[in-house]
Amino acid sequence: MAGLPVDEVVPMAFRMGQATQSVVTMLISGGQSPYQACRATIGVDFFRGQVLEDALRPRKGQRGYFFLDFDKWSAN
Repeated sequence: MAGLPVDEVVPMAFRMGQATQSVVTMLISGGQSPYQACRATIGVDFFRGQVLEDALRPRKGQRGYFFLDFDKWSAN
């Protein structure tokens, strides 16, 4: 991801499909993304009214991006 023309990379900690359990387990154990660009932020989906697991909350120093209705999001 190094060198991408973006201001910030936001790993989206929702709708991860088969990777969900392994990512949540990694975050619960205090792990981080193997990609440096993904460590300063986290994206979380609030649409389904879920209670956030501690593992999926922004950590100290992380910026959180909260998606309230991801189904209706559009690039336009």
